[in-house]
Amino acid sequence: MTSTNTIVVGGGHAGVNLACMLAIDEPSVDYLVLERDDSLLVKWRKYRWEKFNLNTPIKYSLLYGQQDERDEWLLDRSIEGELERWDAHIAKLGIRHKLHSNVKNIEKDDEKDAFIVTVEESDPSNGTKSIVKYQSTNVVVCNGYYDKPTSPLPIANGIASARCGIKQHIAAANFQFNDLVDGSALLVGSGQTGIQVADLLLRYKPEVKLYLCTSTVKGCPRSFDSKDVFYWLEEMGILTMPRSAVEAIKETDPKKYESLRYPKAPVHGQTADVSPFSLHRRGVELMGHLDSVVHNEGDDDVTFVFKDDRAENLQCCYNGFLGISTAIKKHANSSLDSPNPPEWSNVELELLKESGRLVLSAKDENITNVIFCTGWSHDFAFLRGIKGIEGDLDKKIQAPDVITSRVIKGLFYCGFPTIGTLQSLNIVKFNLDTKVILDGIRK
Repeated sequence: MTSTNTIVVGGGHAGVNLACMLAIDEPSVDYLVLERDDSLLVKWRKYRWEKFNLNTPIKYSLLYGQQDERDEWLLDRSIEGELERWDAHIAKLGIRHKLHSNVKNIEKDDEKDAFIVTVEESDPSNGTKSIVKYQSTNVVVCNGYYDKPTSPLPIANGIASARCGIKQHIAAANFQFNDLVDGSALLVGSGQTGIQVADLLLRYKPEVKLYLCTSTVKGCPRSFDSKDVFYWLEEMGILTMPRSAVEAIKETDPKKYESLRYPKAPVHGQTADVSPFSLHRRGVELMGHLDSVVHNEGDDDVTFVFKDDRAENLQCCYNGFLGISTAIKKHANSSLDSPNPPEWSNVELELLKESGRLVLSAKDENITNVIFCTGWSHDFAFLRGIKGIEGDLDKKIQAPDVITSRVIKGLFYCGFPTIGTLQSLNIVKFNLDTKVILDGIRK
């Protein structure tokens, strides 16, 4: 059995960033990053869509210790270029990692006050697998919520069983534009993924008619008074405000609470330069939530049925924009007359009052593609061998006492969904949370 001080489960952004911090700030600590796939940062490489770009300021995507000569507020960067820079930084630091290593179980050895980590290692050259065990003083779980992209099974199965020639795509599973078959496309989900994919298809596949299922996702301005929204969020202290501090405001200042509650919209929601409203202006038909798929046996058509909630969903988007814009305006004492984004005309704002179509016939609308932009699944089953965090693991691992090792000494969690629980409210400041964890690691 191999012994080490710290095992890092998962070589995604959180795990690699933690390893960078260990390498720079704690060079005497022996650690190993275990990644089940064939590369570090694999989600950035494989689990995205064609022409995916980063649209947050560069200063928020640097790995710990990484230097970059470009403007710190640079937006819209090629992911391929960023990967080259990240890989160079990882190589420079000599980050210790092992690929094709799938963690199957973690147990606590109370006698030795250590963890036994059981790993299934694969050899891609011959297809063989073997079980290896590690003993470690600390374990940092970094596999996160972004484990595997998913689609709503009832909907996906309904389309598949209809055998109607509709091709299904998952945007975050290396979706390529040439995978589309001739005809129209229905995009399911209007979060960051759905909005970006719709925007890119309008630019690179303008011949494809698009229908977008809206959802309750907060919107956010890209900029305010000629400065990027992250500039304002940083200046207002929101990005370094722990979630507990935000919750404390709920009773004393409900309006401020609502404006602070969704500062992650530029990362997880929409920005005003690409929103359901602007997509509508460019010809995308907006629908409510996709509720069901109906297919009558013997019929060669499929009917998509939507909830009558389009106006409600768009109001949610608009409220998010308005809340953050109003908070920024108040902070900046801006003399701007209105926080409304310039591209949202009165005609488009009428969408807030209107119901969309509730039924679409795939045959009549020539819908031949359904693109799922509907999130990810996660799996923390390997933690079930740990006494003290039994039950609902999703809730347990978000508790500050669990994350920071106060419940199980030496066991930490870093990354989604715990971002914001410790020091930072937003993924772009996750170094603050990582530092809290690093300070607690037993030497």
